[in-house]
Amino acid sequence: MTAINVIKQYTSVSVITDGAGYRADGVLAFRVQKVFPLAHLNAVIATRGSPLFAPMFAYHASIRATEFDDLKRLAPEIAKEESSKASAAQPDTDSEFDLFIAGWSETSGPSGYVLCNHARHGIQPWQAIDLGPINLSPHSEAIKAELDLAYPKGVAADDFDPVFDGLRGLEIQRKHPVEHHWEKHGLRAHAAVGAFAQLTTVTAEAITTKILRRWPDEIGEPLASHC
Repeated sequence: MTAINVIKQYTSVSVITDGAGYRADGVLAFRVQKVFPLAHLNAVIATRGSPLFAPMFAYHASIRATEFDDLKRLAPEIAKEESSKASAAQPDTDSEFDLFIAGWSETSGPSGYVLCNHARHGIQPWQAIDLGPINLSPHSEAIKAELDLAYPKGVAADDFDPVFDGLRGLEIQRKHPVEHHWEKHGLRAHAAVGAFAQLTTVTAEAITTKILRRWPDEIGEPLASHC
């Protein structure tokens, strides 16, 4: 349950991710980028699941799609093909995934959608579901309660500062353990955000990315043990 937060604003779409790869016991196993730009499609992808799935999907999507809107049409088919290959190449990793795609649509401007191969989030598997203006994942009652304290009047997407508020949201998500469903280990609760915070922004003209913060998480130690 890694952090993938998508903010759709008037002139841009921001994707805010962490960089922690962790085991079922919540121990940090490796640091990894989870977002991949597809510059010629004005799109970025971010995934939760096998670390092989994201680059495999990105490579084949960048070849087969001709524009952002075309990518949305092709995403379910490509995801089925590449998730199957990733599972075969890494049989010890969970096969469930969440795929977030954000970018600049030729017809509707700032856009974002999510595609899953499971129904745990209450959405139909293998369908591209449009995202709202502000999308935070993971989410829980504890995370919501702290966000409500931080933003007692709420916040509109266009008032959301991707750097300040984006990092603030990740820090809140980092503090609260969330439930993870592991295919081989069952349901476990532990921290889900760590290693580093990365902001990737898509506009009609460009894609930019930068590291907002590096957390002092150590390989082989429980994630977020140095909050």
